[in-house]
Amino acid sequence: MHTGQVISNTRYATKSCLVLFLLLLTSLAQAELPLSIVGTFQGAKPTERKSEERLLMIKITERSTKYLLSGSGRFSTGRSPAPEFSGSGYPAKEPPFKFSFEDSFGNKGVAFITPTKTGITFSATINEVEDPRCLIFYKGTELKRIAQSEPL
Repeated sequence: MHTGQVISNTRYATKSCLVLFLLLLTSLAQAELPLSIVGTFQGAKPTERKSEERLLMIKITERSTKYLLSGSGRFSTGRSPAPEFSGSGYPAKEPPFKFSFEDSFGNKGVAFITPTKTGITFSATINEVEDPRCLIFYKGTELKRIAQSEPL
């Protein structure tokens, strides 16, 4: 093998490596990264009343090996109820993430959080109903991320 052929083979190998590297970068950029549920989220949905929405705000933080959930619901018109709620859950291999759940009216159950590209979907199944007026806030609602939460 002479010098010219070695240089040609080296150039070919370099170009091949560069092409493979660019293909790898492209595939990594297109792959969906795991969506985080940690952050602050808010959303609104219309109610049966004209010009009224139910508003929901949720904050999820991560402490050690578990997630902490806190949030509140209210009507845009200011009418009752306006529950506050909290809970905790553990990381799961696949969504939805499950949280123990209790609100300020004594309703208890399980909350479900599913990450989306722009935020989360929230719903809760209430097993112990103390005040049924709050249940409207726990139907499936999409919430948009408004802030990242810092780890505690």
